[in-house]
Amino acid sequence: MVEKKVLIFDMYETLVINTTELWTPTFNSIVNELGLHVSGKSLWDLWKPLEVTFREERYGPDYPFKSYRQAWTECFEKVFNDMEDVKEGASDYAAEMCVEGWSTRDAYPESKKVLDVLKEHGFLIVLLSNADIDSIENLIKLHKFDFDFVACSEKIQSYKPEETAYNYVLQNMGISPESCLYIGDSQHDDVFGSNRVGMDSAWVNRYNNPLDPDLPKPQYILKNLEDLIQILL
Repeated sequence: MVEKKVLIFDMYETLVINTTELWTPTFNSIVNELGLHVSGKSLWDLWKPLEVTFREERYGPDYPFKSYRQAWTECFEKVFNDMEDVKEGASDYAAEMCVEGWSTRDAYPESKKVLDVLKEHGFLIVLLSNADIDSIENLIKLHKFDFDFVACSEKIQSYKPEETAYNYVLQNMGISPESCLYIGDSQHDDVFGSNRVGMDSAWVNRYNNPLDPDLPKPQYILKNLEDLIQILL
């Protein structure tokens, strides 16, 4: 195996926490601020399937790129079209509330320490995330993450696991896939995606999920990011 010099990290559920439960306060606030006659959970139950559809359809060759802010606004528009007495601009407001919550997530306790230790040992530390530019920039500033290179789907206009997303990093940094290890929580977006361009991967499996036999296996399975120190140092 070629020595790894570049460590490429995902953001959400790898470095920062983004569990479903964290969306509950946001949707409760949306309902309260807009005076909707549904609960926050009911709004989530109406909105989330539409958001999942966006995530599934966005890989189609004829699907125009949409940022999360744009896609989430469109999802709220569809939900609010079936409701009465919804305020003008409600979809934009609701999507902005989601972006705000998404942009201020807490980091996992070990995240910054592990990044700093690996950087001190000479690794190049890179971020490649499916996310909007402003959300990523805010999280980096909030948690004082120190990256050598940052890329996200809105900047690239492509979502993982598309090869374009990974090749953007390789080409702009002038590095080979063999010199990289991709670290992320999704076997589909992160393990499968990095595998497509010849990168090795480490799957962050905090919740002991089973491997999907229809997807490539990662080279490493991590309980949390501290396992990287044991593997790489």
